[in-house]
Amino acid sequence: MGVRELETLRDIVLGANLARAVCRIGELGIADLFPREGSAPVAALATASGSHEEALYRTLRYLAAHGIFAEDPAAPRSFHLTPLAEALRRDSEHSFAAAVRVFEVAWAALDCFPHARHRRQRAGGGGRPAAVRVPRRLHPEIATSSMPLATSFHDPETPAMLAAYGFDGVRHVVDVGGARVDAAGCAREAP
Repeated sequence: MGVRELETLRDIVLGANLARAVCRIGELGIADLFPREGSAPVAALATASGSHEEALYRTLRYLAAHGIFAEDPAAPRSFHLTPLAEALRRDSEHSFAAAVRVFEVAWAALDCFPHARHRRQRAGGGGRPAAVRVPRRLHPEIATSSMPLATSFHDPETPAMLAAYGFDGVRHVVDVGGARVDAAGCAREAP
């Protein structure tokens, strides 16, 4: 293994760490707690979200180093939204909030892998490991509809898709991808 491979692995691990921080902040709804203009003190964000203040401060500083949130130089321990952080708001025009919440659930499932392995070992090591599931009760809105996730991923490309295909004379649009998309609404918006 050479330097290039080590650098690639480092980038993967650091990228996963950054993704995990974004997903955790998204799951807690931190971006939704910010005012549209101005900054918010970490103490108020921690209280409103039920988060540990120092852990939240360190996480926001980490994300700010990557352009997600920005520390307010005029107000110590306060941050404001950046365009990337704005996309984490649930009420943002092109919100990515549903996607990060789904990925946070996926991280939770990955966290269960060591426990599944240990359960299998305690059971004698034979057979298949127990299924690892994240309870639907934690995220019923995610479990019952793929629309927020589909919108998070595809909403920015929808206008280009509509412009690329002619819908003249089309009476029916069928979505074969499995997501619950308002195809009639898309057709109405088509040029």
